[in-house]
Amino acid sequence: MDMLHDKPEGETIEVLSWLTRATLDIIGLAGKLTWTYPVLQLILPKGFGYDFRSLEDKDKNELAKAYAELFNSNAEFSTLIVVKGLLCNMLGIPTKDSRRFDANQSTVRRIGMDLMKDKKALLQKDSHNEESRGRDLLTLLIKSNLAETDSRQTMSDEEVVGQITTFLSAGHETTSATITWALYALAKYTKVQVKLRDEMQSARLGDAPSMDQLDSLGYLNNFVREVLRIYAVVPMSGREVAHDTVIPVGESFTDLTGTVQTGIRVRKGDSVAIPIISINRAQDVWGEDAMEFNPDRWNNLPEAVKDMPGVWGHILTFLHGPHACIGYRFAVEEIKILLYTLVRVFEFELDPSIEIEDKTG
Repeated sequence: MDMLHDKPEGETIEVLSWLTRATLDIIGLAGKLTWTYPVLQLILPKGFGYDFRSLEDKDKNELAKAYAELFNSNAEFSTLIVVKGLLCNMLGIPTKDSRRFDANQSTVRRIGMDLMKDKKALLQKDSHNEESRGRDLLTLLIKSNLAETDSRQTMSDEEVVGQITTFLSAGHETTSATITWALYALAKYTKVQVKLRDEMQSARLGDAPSMDQLDSLGYLNNFVREVLRIYAVVPMSGREVAHDTVIPVGESFTDLTGTVQTGIRVRKGDSVAIPIISINRAQDVWGEDAMEFNPDRWNNLPEAVKDMPGVWGHILTFLHGPHACIGYRFAVEEIKILLYTLVRVFEFELDPSIEIEDKTG
């Protein structure tokens, strides 16, 4: 906030990099924040009780810089790059990109290992100190591991680090990208921005509202749902078939042999793609205006939407079932908190000199 206040009015700010740094700090601090901010109470602990301080200076913060380069390299996609990468991989020839990727992964693993070792040493030194009472993910993970007497049920240090790095990456990049799309929508649809700001300001909830207070803001809820529906930052997911089965379909279809089918036969080991963004925008589910951004649609949903699977909000953004996003509640509240903090105070406009392309659809 201080950084934004210090900028001259009308100056262009590249919000994604700042939001990525903010969400990295939040996922690190979340275990401590649950004790301080009522809005994060009741949410399952997903943080590490550690301050990465990436907002202070990204270039001096190894972790923030490594993650930024990892995800930026993933964004540089073209057929030529893919073919080049496959050929070099088959021939065992390291490329500039692969060396940079490996170096950044090593940085992330090393910092994850340092986090794990420091926390483990504190817990082993004194089981009754303040650290041992923490509800952050890292403390709970290590305490559970230390308490387990059967070595077959414990994780190795490398496995613990794998969990740490997975939660760190999954817990901040997707959220920052979602909030960036939310600000894009507010800048593009100015009436929506005005309506959302009016609701926030008239509610007079102060600077640290509770989760219940934020959830009481009806238009904010509708807006977040619509952002997560139409701008799902993970447009597709995949699953491996566990056993032979037939996937039912809503309408029968004719296959290449001319046979009418009422299901899709799959075999054990097959890969199945889940088209998240396509289902979130399907006209036969959401209506003819499915491609339009309209937060008010959530006040009167079509009946077909109410039958949609999804762990949250009748959308597939967080998937469904036992493999749904484990941190969806944390992510939703984090999005609301950051939007509430920013939209109450600042107005957002698109930089006319920059062309923004939605590559998720």
